[in-house]
Amino acid sequence: MNWLALSFTDSGISEQNENSIQVIQNSICCIAKIILDMLQNNEIFASDEFKNFALSVVMRIDKEACYTNSFLENVLSCSILCHEDYYYFAWNQIKAYRFRRRIIIDSDSKKLHRDLYKKAYDMAYNRIKEKLKKIDIAERNRDTVLVYTIQYLSGNHAPTKTVNERLKTLVNMGKKVYFINTCEQYKAYGYIPVYNPCFGAVNKEFYKYNRLDLDGNDIWFRQLSDIKGIVKLMEEVIEEIERIKPYYILSIGTGSIIADLSANIVPAAAMSLVFSSVPQTENCIKILGRKLTDEEKEINTQDVVESRFTFELKPQSTHFTRKDYDISNDAFVIVVVGIRLDYEITDEFLTLLDNVCSKGAYVVFAGIFDTYSEKVSKYSNVADNSKFIGYCDDMLALMEICDLYVNPKRVGGGFSVIEAFTKGKPGVYIKEGDVYAAGGEEFGVKDYAEMQEVIIEYMQDEQFYNEQSVKAVERAKLMTDSKSALIDMDRKICELIEEKYW
Repeated sequence: MNWLALSFTDSGISEQNENSIQVIQNSICCIAKIILDMLQNNEIFASDEFKNFALSVVMRIDKEACYTNSFLENVLSCSILCHEDYYYFAWNQIKAYRFRRRIIIDSDSKKLHRDLYKKAYDMAYNRIKEKLKKIDIAERNRDTVLVYTIQYLSGNHAPTKTVNERLKTLVNMGKKVYFINTCEQYKAYGYIPVYNPCFGAVNKEFYKYNRLDLDGNDIWFRQLSDIKGIVKLMEEVIEEIERIKPYYILSIGTGSIIADLSANIVPAAAMSLVFSSVPQTENCIKILGRKLTDEEKEINTQDVVESRFTFELKPQSTHFTRKDYDISNDAFVIVVVGIRLDYEITDEFLTLLDNVCSKGAYVVFAGIFDTYSEKVSKYSNVADNSKFIGYCDDMLALMEICDLYVNPKRVGGGFSVIEAFTKGKPGVYIKEGDVYAAGGEEFGVKDYAEMQEVIIEYMQDEQFYNEQSVKAVERAKLMTDSKSALIDMDRKICELIEEKYW
């Protein structure tokens, strides 16, 4: 069977085609459930791989946590999949589905997902542990840092911008910096059949490079193969660590088994690119872009460095006018930004926007939103008072012509709210996720009902708006002060190493 043939695009289709695909998907889901029932009753026999694929179909289409848990349990128990690269592939798929809100999870799902990562790490560790020899602190270079990232693409890719900002700041702090792209984001190696899989992009051009020039900062660079397994890659990384002898490793991006294995040689610290989340790691110091909650403190057993996740914004290169976008100068313009708006713009959020548009608001959607026309057509006020402008290469210029930054419920983001704040434009967002961690408490709300009330207050109360505008600018200054944040983070990591490590 061609497993990949059973895959459908999730965006960029007409409403008629969308309905047709939904009918096909529902039919496939029913067939998968019948097959799973027959397997359960021993009426038919099939390979573990086939069962795994059928479970992934039901998990993705029916979207119930019990199906997610069944898929994870099956992967963990399959003897045919007993290899770290298979486990790691499956872990990455669930990571991608969770981030894109394509599956439903509960507390059991989260535990099983962590168990899957640990199983992959433990297997890899047991295969290579004889080669993981600690380098004592006296042998390591005090001002040398080896930086990992799980994905490195282009300057327009927000995570890559974050990595570049960290690299340059470390150099400006006087560190000697080495940089490895591990290519572990949604890694394709170790593929097992799953419905509509997600694969991480890899910039093949970077295989030609052994150094990077970042605004005049010359940095040693290496990109690992995306077609090799964990253990083979780790054997190559060990040679580099033993040659470089860094004081510590800084890993950027959650779920790097390369970083976790490396932490057996020299101490390593890991920060998630979804910086409001505690990073997935089995062996690294965890870096969090906010303070731990009481609940997280209870379940977390590893060392945690509470830090401030900062941003280096792309310089403004132009100026827009509302006339450029055919927007009235009298309108109160709300801006909604994201590259996954097809998944993040829900009916609940559109109902909120429809209500505020009925009171005079105008909405600009910027980013990737292929289903814009289909989705807003169901909401007449939004349809008549909104515009999708596509990807904007100069967000600071866009923020100048908008009045208020509004963020739907989502996991990622962060850059855009600081871009809005830099231009004195306040924001409104739910108290969760990266945007909340970046923007701070002053602009957070508990739910969409409160969000609607606050948006209307911004529209009608000029004094409130101006007061919040001043707070926004101050927050932007704090969150773009990368050097002070990294100096503090570096100090905390070094203190931990000297107190508890080797």
